Formats: sequence, structure tokens, C-alpha cells
Amino acid sequence: MSLSLKSILINTKSSFQEVFSKKSYLLITLIASTIFYSLNTLIYNFSLIKNRFSFKLVVDLWRAPFFTFPFSGLFSLLLMSLLGGIVFSLFIYLIKRQLEWDNSTGIVGMFVAIFLPACSSCALGLFGLLSIGSFLTYLPFKGQEIGFIGIIIIFGSILYLCQKIAAKTCLQAKSNH
Repeated sequence: MSLSLKSILINTKSSFQEVFSKKSYLLITLIASTIFYSLNTLIYNFSLIKNRFSFKLVVDLWRAPFFTFPFSGLFSLLLMSLLGGIVFSLFIYLIKRQLEWDNSTGIVGMFVAIFLPACSSCALGLFGLLSIGSFLTYLPFKGQEIGFIGIIIIFGSILYLCQKIAAKTCLQAKSNH
């Protein structure tokens, strides 16, 4: 069954109202977003943290993107972290409602939010591990496309989860038995 853009938007709006009318899901979103941001900022400096751990170092590394990232990279990192938190909240809501673990799209969205770098300098480090770091220099925006692709994937996950929340077919089928 194909959905029109209008019905997708209506379902997304009603799903957001249903989920985020409960303050606990706003809190889950905030906590998950903070964790995703922290993982994105700290994981690339894991060896430094491991070798020279101090709380000051962790706090400084956590704050560093606000002072060192270009605006586009910082915006992408913050947006991906927030959207990842939203995906996580929608996913938890859907799991609680349906009590089954068949929602791989939500997992993909959370994976993207955690592991796709928002800035090209972070992507260089990640791609360096994969031996494809020079690939970014050939891209027209020097790797910022990767963050944009990640944001699109996360938006897709949000739309998909909202359609599943709005459908309620599994819930209705269970109540008939």
C-alpha cells in the first residue's frame, strides 16, 4: 500500500503527538541524544582518554566541537544526535506497544546516529581505519556529504517508525484474539 506525502505527514504528526505527549519520552530523547553526541565526540579520542584519563580531559573533549568544528559539522553532529535520540524514543515506544523486536529500521537509524561522523575531519579518521580516507578529498564538499546522507537515513527511520506507530494494525490484530 503506497502512502501519499500528505498521509505520511499526518501519520508523522499524530505519532509525534502520541509519543511525545508523555514527558518520559522527551527525557529519553534528551538522554539518548546526549549519549549519541558523547559517543561521537569521545570515541575518536578513545586512545587519548585511555592513556591520559581525567575528567577535565573528557569534559574538554566533549566541549571541543563547539570551538573546533566548522558550523556545518557542528550543526550536522547536533542534528544527527537529536534525530538519533528521537529515533531511539520512537523505537522504545513501538517496542513497548507491540512487545516484539522486529523493527530493524529503528536500529539502523540509531546505528547511523552513533557511527556516522558529522564532520569531515572525523570521517577522515574513520575512513582511515577502513583505508579509504583519501576518498573524501574527491567529494565536492570534502566529506560533508556523509553527514548529510546520515541525516537523510535518520529522517527515513523516523518516518518509517512514525508510520508503524500510526498504523496500529498489530495492536488491533492482537486485541481481536
